[in-house]
Amino acid sequence: MINRRSAIALTLASPLALGAALERRPQGKSRPIAQFPFELLANAIFIQAKLNGKGPFLFSLDTGSSNSVIASELIGELGIGTGSTFASTGAGSDSNTAATIDRLEFEFPGGIRRTVTDGAAISMSGLWQLLARRFYGSIGFDVLHPYVVEIDYAGRTSSLFDPASYSPMLALPAHMYGSYDPQVDGAIEVPGRPPIPVRFTLDTGAGGTIVSSPLVDKYDLVNATRKVTKTQDKGVGGAEPSEVMARLSAIRIGPYLLDKPLVALSRDKMGSLANEAISVNLGGNILPRFTVIIDYPSKRVGLRPNRHFAEPFRSDASGLLLSADANDFHKFTVDSVIPGSPAEGLLTPGDIILSANGKPAADYALWQLEELLKNDGSTVHLSVQRRGQTAAMTLKLRSLL
Repeated sequence: MINRRSAIALTLASPLALGAALERRPQGKSRPIAQFPFELLANAIFIQAKLNGKGPFLFSLDTGSSNSVIASELIGELGIGTGSTFASTGAGSDSNTAATIDRLEFEFPGGIRRTVTDGAAISMSGLWQLLARRFYGSIGFDVLHPYVVEIDYAGRTSSLFDPASYSPMLALPAHMYGSYDPQVDGAIEVPGRPPIPVRFTLDTGAGGTIVSSPLVDKYDLVNATRKVTKTQDKGVGGAEPSEVMARLSAIRIGPYLLDKPLVALSRDKMGSLANEAISVNLGGNILPRFTVIIDYPSKRVGLRPNRHFAEPFRSDASGLLLSADANDFHKFTVDSVIPGSPAEGLLTPGDIILSANGKPAADYALWQLEELLKNDGSTVHLSVQRRGQTAAMTLKLRSLL
């Protein structure tokens, strides 16, 4: 599932030492049957793969998806026929229309092929603005389930192993939500409360970590955490919350303790994030701190901290909620400004960002501009267009969480 949106410590030992002790493989480990690089875009994994003999094309590698999905906007280009249509919780919105696809053959670098017969075509253009790139869909459980999947976030490589010859690591027992989505037990912590037991759903297609709305309501997490509510101007109807970002005290996964992580608190009333079984959807602001191993046949998960494990969790330091144009991915408009933030009084809804720190908007994707605005304590020089006039502005960043 693709969504938009200090120090770390272990209780008993250093994370790297304990991780190595728990998950060291025996010598002579098995060789992957396929290994290929990936790009980390907006904290989600994207790989190049061929589809039905064409390509390669850019796909999300999505452990949070049961079926592989093709962007409906591109099925003509791909020459794919579709069958019946049905309502779906789609990638780009809460409610979407999907079409079934009879046959999809994915080919990974190295020649490994997997054919699935239950794929779907769903609109994905709403996600292209974030990446400033078109991607062709997502590869899910129906392709990945025969393998042990190893994701080396630090090295930007994914590997597929034959489970029969894979040298196992001591791993965390996993549950499979809906028979496809790997989950591991753990806990989240908020100030003044005992640890809250949760199941973390591993979702490599998600850019961030989201707490499901039943858990938010049950433990009153909106009031129990430091939070920032971003809003979009609804005009006559007033402002409507679009997302609530919060900083927890800690997250515990197996032996690992991550201090002061950022999460989104879901307010959804329908869809997967309104399902209590999802608990916490663990995405791309946390998973890249590990090498992640998902042993689908044996239902085990391995986590090995990497060099990014101890990095602090950065939050927005501007107060800007930005959007990219559906046709021009590099046209960035200010949708709203958080009261009391560094941007208040400088920028207003409707302003268009022309450049940042001397680089034209064309050099940024939306997610890259948002990352730039997380640099607490730094200064960003913006060129802004407002009602046809251009102005230079200096934004002194201050973390909101």
